[in-house]
Amino acid sequence: MKILVADGNDASRAQLCQFLESDGHRAVGVGEADGVMNSFVRESPDMVLIDCNLGPEDLSQQIKLRSHQRFVPVVYMTPMADEAALGKFVEGGADDFIENPANRLALRAKIMGIERTFRLYNDLESFKVKAEQEIKLARHMFDAVTRRRSQDLGELSSWVWAAGHFSGDMLIYEKNISGRLYIMLGDFTGHGLAAAVGVIPASDAFFSLAERGAEVAEIAAEINRKLYNMLPTGHFCAACIAEVDFDQALLHVWNGGLPPPMMAVDEGKAVARMKSQNLPLGILSPADFSPKVETLAPSSRTSVVFYSDGLVESVNARGEMFGEERLEVALGRYSGSSTLLNTIKKKVIAFMDGLDPVDDITLLTLRLE
Repeated sequence: MKILVADGNDASRAQLCQFLESDGHRAVGVGEADGVMNSFVRESPDMVLIDCNLGPEDLSQQIKLRSHQRFVPVVYMTPMADEAALGKFVEGGADDFIENPANRLALRAKIMGIERTFRLYNDLESFKVKAEQEIKLARHMFDAVTRRRSQDLGELSSWVWAAGHFSGDMLIYEKNISGRLYIMLGDFTGHGLAAAVGVIPASDAFFSLAERGAEVAEIAAEINRKLYNMLPTGHFCAACIAEVDFDQALLHVWNGGLPPPMMAVDEGKAVARMKSQNLPLGILSPADFSPKVETLAPSSRTSVVFYSDGLVESVNARGEMFGEERLEVALGRYSGSSTLLNTIKKKVIAFMDGLDPVDDITLLTLRLE
């Protein structure tokens, strides 16, 4: 390590530098308070030893401010009985202390401990950089997928409340040339890159099959095949895939692992839940996968609500879960004075009362006239 030794006593400073050099370190001495910061900037040391009688009390704070993203331990050499001095240096940001004059064995042990901390900090910084790169890549993948969605559709409204850097829920939809509307809400296992790896194959299969008017069961089976062959054991995608056939006034829904979509008829006067009869995508082999699709013929002025489990599993400061019952109440109180999505959104935000969700929340409302 390169160690900056700040001590106004020439003999003490020279002796300490000599000891550090003999232990394989590179020592740089400075004897005046005014020269400490100049030496710190010029030498960029890995550690700083400061005699408590040298320099202003905020010297350690100045060093920390100039360290930027680096971890540079600041160790004060002080009589251990001087509790007042110890308190001041703790408040000033010192990392450790050692008795002055320093016992060589104690100093060697102190430096070895600081070296371990130094390596651990560097490892954590390296991990942080890699994690940030993964988050950036995952966000790019999710953005690339969601940008493929069709232009805004009047019958659809959506709201996403991310629990972390970005939402790991995948919400995509496509209205093909025949006028059929396809929707997929997916919640992949994990977050960040772990969730993003399945986005591209799932979205590719969805868009290509939706474009040629495939049935919901076929879309679910193809996405399941791709994810089963690609994702490691324990990783899957809870999803809801829907198709709206406006010509025949039919709604086809495949649901695997997500909360059941709800229907509100005539401004919330009736609420009905759809069934969830399937396992999430990527768990069953293609041979064992048998998609069960629910087909409904909703009446006019029906709204369908799709949502991820992050919505109903949101927990407030009192430890209460939002739950499906509160969602039903929000649907029942919908009066038409605002959009259904805004009615539910306001209810959830008020329930959380300033807290952030622990899981991503995605909400989609579909209006069928």
